[in-house]
Amino acid sequence: GAAPRAMPSPGVDGLLDQPGEAEARLRAGAAKREIAEAAQRRRRTKMDELPSAAMVRAFAPTERWRRRVLRRLRAGPAAAALPALLCGNFAPGPLIRGAPGPRQCYCGQDAATLDGALDVHFLLGQAGTEGPCQVDTNGARQEWARRVTAVFQTEGWAAALAAARAQPDRRLLLCLLLGSPRPFPEEISVGFPRSHAGTTEGGRATTRTLPETIQVALAAAFVDTIG
Repeated sequence: GAAPRAMPSPGVDGLLDQPGEAEARLRAGAAKREIAEAAQRRRRTKMDELPSAAMVRAFAPTERWRRRVLRRLRAGPAAAALPALLCGNFAPGPLIRGAPGPRQCYCGQDAATLDGALDVHFLLGQAGTEGPCQVDTNGARQEWARRVTAVFQTEGWAAALAAARAQPDRRLLLCLLLGSPRPFPEEISVGFPRSHAGTTEGGRATTRTLPETIQVALAAAFVDTIG
């Protein structure tokens, strides 16, 4: 005949729980999940604060930007330059340490002398008061600057570009040149066309983000020239 069915061990599926045991197990499980989620949040916070996350932190990419801008770029190795830059893995000016020894720009400038801003130094030619980047980009850096200026002028946004170039925060300027979807501070948005930004009674812009058409054009300009 058929073998006798095994009796459940105490506590299995809660069949033989003593009063209150099932509730205690649920509370313990919930506590473990809360502890694990809190630990994950702490890890994410620590990662967000790393110097290597400086570019993605400043650029603040959104899911809409990834879907509507990044995915429109021409597929290929050149298009990978923009995500690599945001991830701190831009080869000419890396923010992450990929090999032993000091991190350096292609021109030899050390990260320690630039407060880690190797990417800004390479792309803008200078991150602060250090000497200019001496890398010969075969005109790519100049062509990128020309394309960016043309985008802002064609779209009627030249005042926004001028306002950004007048600010001391070079990484914020780089975000604008790349077409970041982030809201820009008033010192820059003051140059946004009123037809786009709108204004309060005090003259402050109510919309501080670049239109999507400019975001797409600026991302393409970077990929086509620097990528």
